[in-house]
Amino acid sequence: MREFSSYKSLRNGIWMTVLSVAVLALSGPFGTFDRFNLGERVLYWSAAMLAGTLFIHFSVAMAIKLAPRTMRGIYGGAIVGTIFGSVPAAALIMIIHEWFTGTDLPIAGYPLLWSNVALVGCIVSCAHVFAQYGNNRSDNSDTPTEQADKTPEAQTIPLMSRLPDGILPHQIVSFSMQDHYVEVTSVEGQSLL
Repeated sequence: MREFSSYKSLRNGIWMTVLSVAVLALSGPFGTFDRFNLGERVLYWSAAMLAGTLFIHFSVAMAIKLAPRTMRGIYGGAIVGTIFGSVPAAALIMIIHEWFTGTDLPIAGYPLLWSNVALVGCIVSCAHVFAQYGNNRSDNSDTPTEQADKTPEAQTIPLMSRLPDGILPHQIVSFSMQDHYVEVTSVEGQSLL
């Protein structure tokens, strides 16, 4: 099952990159429409997207891994990872731009280029997160982990059905015996059942 999930993620990533290159090549943002013909724009944006993907994908993956396993946390991780990954990606895109145009970009223009790379990267990263997790939710707050906690197996264990409202099985930290009570420690606090 994990192999299928990885395959789906890779497939979604490839489609997102192809779609992004197509949109950027056809629209020609940041002056590329006037400077290049369609074929040159496809090559330029393919190189730029691949350069950005080298750094941004790794940074986003690390940030999502460290983020809380909620949809808000996953989107936040994608945005934070993109912002950090855009720093080296923008430098590489400067080199690509100089190679395609034959003109040097001034170092003073780096902050503007970085902000453009971060903006485009955030849009692509959030679209990728939506493609990865958007169809796996039953409502707006559930991540795949939270959905697993709502399975019949988790709900048929008598102790699990007595958890306080809002506490999901994956949030449990420990159980302790207190006479004939069970003290449940979760990320939300302690409960005596």
